[in-house]
Parts: sequence; C-alpha cells; structure tokens
Amino acid sequence: TGSAVDMLDVPGLGPVAASCIDAANPCVFVQAASLGLNGSELPGALEADADFREAMEAIRQAASVAMGLAPDMAAAAALASIPKVAIVAPPREAPTIAGGRVAAQDMDITVRMISVGQPHRAVPITGAVCLAVAARVPGTIPASACASTSGPIRIGHPSGTILVDAEVADGEARLGAVYRTARRLFEGQALYRL
Repeated sequence: TGSAVDMLDVPGLGPVAASCIDAANPCVFVQAASLGLNGSELPGALEADADFREAMEAIRQAASVAMGLAPDMAAAAALASIPKVAIVAPPREAPTIAGGRVAAQDMDITVRMISVGQPHRAVPITGAVCLAVAARVPGTIPASACASTSGPIRIGHPSGTILVDAEVADGEARLGAVYRTARRLFEGQALYRL
C-alpha cells in the first residue's frame, strides 16, 4: 500500500510531510493546514491560487520520484496523471459547488484532490478508494484526520459526500469499496413509425 508518512524533499518548499499510498490509483496526501488551508476550499478558489497549484504540483512530482513512478523530477513532470495529489483535513462544515453545505457530522474526513493539475469538482473514484485505504493505515496523514476508525468512511468533497470502505491487514489492502445507489437517469416516451 505505501508508507505512513514520508518527508518529501520538495523543491521550493523544503521538507513536506506526506503519505504516499498506492491503492486503486497512486496518491499522495498532505495536511491542508501544512499549506495554510483548512480543507473546505472550493475548486474555484484553489484553481485561482497559483501558489497552491505550484506547491501541489511540486509535491506531486517529489512523490512520484519517492514512490518509484518516475526516475527524476523531469520525468515526473512529464507524467502528469499520477500520482494524484490531495489535501486532507478532519471533518468540518464545508460549502459545495452547488451552493449547499455539508455539515461536519455528515463526514469523517475532508479532501480536496488535484487531478491532472486541476482541482477536482468532487473526488475521483480511484482517489476515494485510495483515501479509504490510507485512512486505514496506522500513522498516515489520512488516518490522523479521519474520524472513523472502522467501517465505512464518509468523505466530504466539493460536491458533497461519498461513502467508501477499506480493509488493511499486514500492510496490504484487502478491500477497497465504493458504495453507490442506483438512481433513475431518464424517464420518457419514444415515438416510432411502424
């Protein structure tokens, strides 16, 4: 799965504490507070913050090298899709992109994930599964931020929440799950000529 906490040597930032986990999709998680954020920021605000985006890209590249995904920073820069990089925080009331709010008691952890250089409007499914696994690895940054220590995990993200689950034993991910509900997408009539 990965390591509890790595000290990444990030050019321009210095040492950054991060949890690098490879489950469903390689991801690197950092504390929102370590970048001066609270974790409830909306994607538009993060997108407008050039310093934040540069810092996250530098962290992503350093993690790519540390995880053995790229041999050096130049190769990591060319491999923009992995690892995903995210800030996490303990549960906190947060706005959604639709103008609603998610209460702190309706989530177990808060995440803002960057996908191919852009703040994600929700959380990628593979990123959500990786976060669930990371939250079950003792000593990781997500584990320290997560209010749930067993069972399903409610992840708060910019579009609301998603329910995931994970089981980790002997340093290996044994289960990664996403709970979804079926919903009607379309109802109507179609007319045709015989």
